[in-house]
Parts: sequence; C-alpha cells; structure tokens
Amino acid sequence: MNHRVPHPATVRGPVIAVLLGLANITACAQAPTTPEAPASRSMAVSVPDVFVSSDSEGFITRKVGMGLYPWYSHGERYTGLQVQRTGYSQSEWRAQGEALSLVHRAVNPRNALGYQVKVGVDQLDSRQLLTFDSSYHLALNGTTTAEFLVHRERVETQRALGEGLSMTSGGAGLWHQVNDRLNAGGIVQMMRFSDGNTRTQLRLRGVYDLLPEHGITAQLRYRGYQASDTQVPRRYFNPGEFEEVMAAVGLRRQIAGWVVRGTLGLGRQRVDTDASSPTELAELSVTSPIAGPVFWRARVGYSRASGLQGPDYRYRFLMNELFAAF
Repeated sequence: MNHRVPHPATVRGPVIAVLLGLANITACAQAPTTPEAPASRSMAVSVPDVFVSSDSEGFITRKVGMGLYPWYSHGERYTGLQVQRTGYSQSEWRAQGEALSLVHRAVNPRNALGYQVKVGVDQLDSRQLLTFDSSYHLALNGTTTAEFLVHRERVETQRALGEGLSMTSGGAGLWHQVNDRLNAGGIVQMMRFSDGNTRTQLRLRGVYDLLPEHGITAQLRYRGYQASDTQVPRRYFNPGEFEEVMAAVGLRRQIAGWVVRGTLGLGRQRVDTDASSPTELAELSVTSPIAGPVFWRARVGYSRASGLQGPDYRYRFLMNELFAAF
C-alpha cells in the first residue's frame, strides 16, 4: 500500500530499550538463486488488507482492501485483482478514494529474488490516476545482485491530494557480498513530481553479520537527495538538499517457520543549511510459515524526523495482509 512522501525515521528513547534486540536484517546482497520449493496451485483471497498511518501534523490515512487470486501458489507467488478504499483526514478535512489493481508476484521466499508488478487505477473525488508499483531482484553472479524499481502514486498530503499531485519514480541498485559476514550496496533513484520538481536520491547500506548464530547484524546507512525546484508551492516536504547517516542494529529470527524481523537505528540528518538534528528508526514485522492454506504478514513502525513544520515530525503505521487459499 502506498505511503506518504518518505521522511527519515525516528523513535523516542524509552522505545529503544524495548526494541534493541528487534532490528531488521535487510537482505541487501542475496545468495545465488536457489530453486524454490514446489507449491500447489489454487485460488485464494486476501482479506483484510489494511494500512493505517498517522503523523504529528494530524494527517491520518486508512486503507482497507481485499484481493482475489485465481492463480495462487503461496504468499510470495500469486496473480489476481485487488480492490481498495482509502480514507484521508486532517482536522475537519476529509477525502475518500477507491482503487482497482492487477497484481502479479513471483518471489523466491528462500532468497527474496524475483519480481512483483502492481498496476491499477486510483480515483479520488473526480480525479483518476494510473498507478504502478514494480520491483525486480536478480542475481548477476554468486556474490552480486541487481535491483530495479518503478513506482507511481499520489503524493499524500492534504494540499497535494486536493490538487491531484502525483509522483513517478524509477531506480536501480547493486548489492555485493564482500565476504561471508559483510555485504554492501546502494540504489540511485529519480523521483519526478507532477508539479515539475525532480528529486534525485542516493541510498547506501552496509550490513555486517555481528552475531550470525542469533541473526543479529550491524548496519550503516546513508540517504541523500537534491530537489531541482524548491520554489514550487509547499504541498509536501521539499528541501533543496537532504542528508542522513544512520547506524542500525538488526535481527532476523525464524521459529517453527515464523519469521520475525526488526530495525532500530539512530542517526543524524541535515536539511539544507540548517544545523544537523537526530533521527531514529524502529520497525517490526512478522511473517507466518510460507506453506499451508493461510499466510499472514504484518508490519508496524514509528518514526520521528523533519517535516513541513520542522524537525519534530512523527509518523506511525501498521500494515496487515492475510491470505486464505481454497
């Protein structure tokens, strides 16, 4: 489901002690393609598909949907249709939209290589928008993988939604397994807003297996971007230059087929010529065993970062998907 234009993430100190052991091992550099376990084909539905978010500016997003998949093997391989209803609110303002999408996903759950494509039509008030969300991960050799991204969505702020603003982006990245315990890589991404502004973004990440037997990693992340036009109306967070460096701890644990991932990071950000300020990140996700007639995945997160109203922007989200085959 779509998100607001991203900001660097943060979380308050009291949460740090609780989440220190729950940090995400993001599989940046993947191993060579491993044959996927055979899976029976059937039909399935997903209900409810839920995404809910809120922020410190009072903006609330509620997305509820369902899907029908005539071709379903498991939670990472299916083809079907999804419908979604979205509600936005901020103070006394309200807006509601609907979307219909065709989705195809074919990802190997053993190494995360594969692709997913989602193309749909989103209607908000009287405005329609063609949306898409696609990614492709492939192994170039035994130690290097490539990643390609294409994305188009609405810019989700009150002013941007009221004026029908959208964002289209494309990116490409490389991830390399340096040795048995270290992998690193990055992604270059171009984001084109329908108001004429273009954002060029670079993301870099290094991941070190700190305690492999426990699934704990140490990560170093960098994100920076530049905007081509800062004179466009202030419909969304749009600094001329932004940089963030973050250190993170990660965890990935598998218990009886269930997978728990988390991320906890602390960093510094700089917005234009302003003094640097702290950033933090906390996320947690749970995925059920891939085999079986029911598949469930959920993700929650909390962040604090710079936004339209200054450096104390806070953002919270919850995502839920439940598949049932028949």
